[in-house]
Amino acid sequence: LLLADVNRIITPSICLLSWKGGDWTIEDQFKKNVDGIITWGGEDMAASYAKNLAPNVKLIQHGPKISFHVISKSQESDMSDSFFDNIVRDIYMWDQSACANSQNLFIEFGTDINKFIKGLELAFERVTCSRGDLSGDEYTEIIKDYQLGLYEEFKTGNKVSQGKDFLICYDSSLSLTPSALNRSVKIKEFVNIDELSAMLAVFKMYLQTCGLVVSHQERGHYIDALD
Repeated sequence: LLLADVNRIITPSICLLSWKGGDWTIEDQFKKNVDGIITWGGEDMAASYAKNLAPNVKLIQHGPKISFHVISKSQESDMSDSFFDNIVRDIYMWDQSACANSQNLFIEFGTDINKFIKGLELAFERVTCSRGDLSGDEYTEIIKDYQLGLYEEFKTGNKVSQGKDFLICYDSSLSLTPSALNRSVKIKEFVNIDELSAMLAVFKMYLQTCGLVVSHQERGHYIDALD
């Protein structure tokens, strides 16, 4: 903020406070004594701030969001180490606690999926920082995704890959599906961009960021379809 507010117009009026979520002694005081509230987070948190809110307080809610990648078959010949490193960086930063982290990778049908998963696996293994500590609930979600991944491997032959700090699963359904987070990602296939766009349109209010990896010739059509 200091770098952006070079003339110190806004910064002197800003105060940052930290407290444990759900502390109503603090949160009720805020709700009674402010003109507006902006929330980022899950549906339960957003609903809790809307409850018993004074009529004069403006509430702007940003609910749960999900990000994804779209990768066309034209890029298969350019899948170098740096190609996979860049995708993995979008996945592992902040251990997927940020909405901008990809959870689903949509790969155009005809791409060698097992080769893609192997390249992604090697890129995860090149990451030098370890995953953060996990809670029991987080471990449970990862185990659940892993078991579903094993079922997909049995059905399709597309291998599930689990390392010390990551999980890569194939998912044969063309849908937007939250992953278990903490460096867990789901690989999905699409036949054409218009089909994918129609599916994503249903989830429009939950979409955050799309990492687009296509050829220069395809870029305009893909951007228009995903807009």
